[in-house]
Amino acid sequence: MKEQKKGGNKVVKVLAAPFKALGRLFGRGDDHKLRRTTEKDVEKFASGRRGTSPGRAVTHRRRKSNAMASAKEHLATGRSYLLEGRINEAITELSTAASLDRQLTEAHNLLGVAYDKKGLADQARDSYERAR
Repeated sequence: MKEQKKGGNKVVKVLAAPFKALGRLFGRGDDHKLRRTTEKDVEKFASGRRGTSPGRAVTHRRRKSNAMASAKEHLATGRSYLLEGRINEAITELSTAASLDRQLTEAHNLLGVAYDKKGLADQARDSYERAR
């Protein structure tokens, strides 16, 4: 008769670990049945997020206005980087501006210019098309 190893199947342990962690997080009972998520569970899960705290909640409207201002700030920074010849930094800033405000056509146009200067013709063409 063969003796079983104490370690067990390592692959199964690795694959089961996230599910065990979620079970511990949401207080899975002894019956091992799924339960509906309660408000208390949501609070536990939300409190584990990095960089946020319950006292610093921001309304959706305020976030949207901050994103608009932030998009224009990123656009201005990206434009100055592009004029200075700092293409990689310009692409980063202009991409951020374009993702924060999809209607900001100037960000897409300048992003196309930056990609073109970098030699990335396909990305440049995509950015020019988004600007239309």
